[in-house]
Amino acid sequence: MSDFQQFLSEMKGRVQHYVPNFKTLVCKLIDGGELSKTEKIAYSNISAYKGDIRHLFLFYNWDIVNEIENKYAIQTQDYNLVTVLKTHILMCKRRIRTYTGLIDQLYENERLAEVCGFVPNKIPTRTIISRAADKFCIEVFREITADMVKKCMSLGLIKGRMVGVDGTLIRSNTGPHKNKETKQYTDPDAGLYVHGNYIKGIGFLAFKLTDIEYGLPMLVQCYKGSANENPLLREILTQFHETYGFYPQILSTDKGMDSAANNDFCNEFEISAYIQARDFGNKELIKTEKGKTFNPDYVKIIDPRVLERIANRRTESERQFSNDKWGYRRDRMSNRGKTEAELYMLITMITTLLTAITAFSVGRSDLMRSSSAFKLLTKEGQ
Repeated sequence: MSDFQQFLSEMKGRVQHYVPNFKTLVCKLIDGGELSKTEKIAYSNISAYKGDIRHLFLFYNWDIVNEIENKYAIQTQDYNLVTVLKTHILMCKRRIRTYTGLIDQLYENERLAEVCGFVPNKIPTRTIISRAADKFCIEVFREITADMVKKCMSLGLIKGRMVGVDGTLIRSNTGPHKNKETKQYTDPDAGLYVHGNYIKGIGFLAFKLTDIEYGLPMLVQCYKGSANENPLLREILTQFHETYGFYPQILSTDKGMDSAANNDFCNEFEISAYIQARDFGNKELIKTEKGKTFNPDYVKIIDPRVLERIANRRTESERQFSNDKWGYRRDRMSNRGKTEAELYMLITMITTLLTAITAFSVGRSDLMRSSSAFKLLTKEGQ
């Protein structure tokens, strides 16, 4: 029995050597700031307390957003980028599905409008909020997202060493049938998303790169729903390098990314890619206990136990999509169009990162990946 326990201990040590543990950081409440004494006590002593939506905007430097706005010389009449961005974040955090519903809530609750930075009785129309991508250009929101990721990296919330890449459908606000005359959907940019042998719906492919060591997103791209995911892997890794200046050390993906081109790309840039291989009866493939297969010509580790654990860590990518779709109810767009779809995905990612930054700053590591944290407007904010 002792020999068997020693073997298990050695095996566990070997697996942990190659595959980092999932990280939950130890953090403590930052002194000072605009939190009241009661709120600080609640964060420190009441585990059920999940914060206030006002706190979501206290620990990020919004001057950076103003600098990005000035960089692109954006001219708006009444509402700046910070105000519109906070409104979109509030819409995502409070799980509001439509822009009409958002405007109604802002009119009904003046305190919510003040959180976004609006003066009571001067709340913008639906068009101003819903057309943010047209008014401010989508590149602005990409830069803000990248800056928030870098902020998380500076706090130690993201490393970018071990990542997973996966795609999912974001449904467009369009009908299921094509126009008889134009032969197009009412959203011409949308495409039919097919997964395996099943038609999932009409919309856009959200292609996301997630830090599976810490469970936070780092990059998202938007494509037509009918796009092939396989060649997109090289594009998102290239953009990752252009944005953050380095390549990840370990990559874990499903068999949809299996191709010689993807494996050769990863070898060229020294990325340890663990791409599940398609099994066509090839007996030379390495098989794990749960039936996952890997090509021994491309993986550096051939131990099935280690490969199984690496493959299992990819579920953090799937958990990210689940949190977006069901935690924030971001499975169907309120608008149409490719640019609007990308904005929709970026706002969800910004909200996720801002939640992690806020949770770290108030000393609550259990709230870093919580979609229900910092959602309500409590009486303390009156």
